[in-house]
Amino acid sequence: MDLATIATAVGMSSIVGSIVGFYARTLEIKFTKLNEEKRKRYESIISFMIIYLDPENIEHTHFEKKEILMQRGKEEMYKYISRELVGNYHYAHLYASNRVLKAYKRFLDNPNEENYHLVARRMRRSLWL
Repeated sequence: MDLATIATAVGMSSIVGSIVGFYARTLEIKFTKLNEEKRKRYESIISFMIIYLDPENIEHTHFEKKEILMQRGKEEMYKYISRELVGNYHYAHLYASNRVLKAYKRFLDNPNEENYHLVARRMRRSLWL
């Protein structure tokens, strides 16, 4: 094997390594951004769920329309939160796993603490495992 062949092989492997490294970093950045967006969406959904289960929980959230809803009363709050939960369910089809969607639908059909915990566990698994 001559020096030119060795230099060509080293040069080609460096180029291939750089290309593979570039795509790996690009995928990592996309995954990180997607996961962060999913986490924000899940936090929003969880906030709506805990408010729906007990309107007093609105005090413990960072919900931006909190003051307005608290002034309107429980019935108006339930209507608004219900619409938000249903809207978020349809939007979740873009990023949530099938297991999360099934648990979320189960909560929408029967909102109770057990179904809330099921959704939260599935969301956690979707984010971190």
